[in-house]
Amino acid sequence: FYFDYGSATLDSFYAPYQKQIDRLFKKENNRNIAYLSRYFEGDAHDEKSWALRFLIPCCWMMQAEE
Repeated sequence: FYFDYGSATLDSFYAPYQKQIDRLFKKENNRNIAYLSRYFEGDAHDEKSWALRFLIPCCWMMQAEE
């Protein structure tokens, strides 16, 4: 599972909810679940921001498969 969010526009509302999800995944860490959560200061909920960080989940997924 990959999650990311920024601090601008719609993403600015995500932090408390993402922290809840992060806690759930950390609690279930003993199941060896592939999980990454990232925060990007200044990024918005839009295609421009997603394009700038597109390679992060792609590269992470390739490593998580090993």
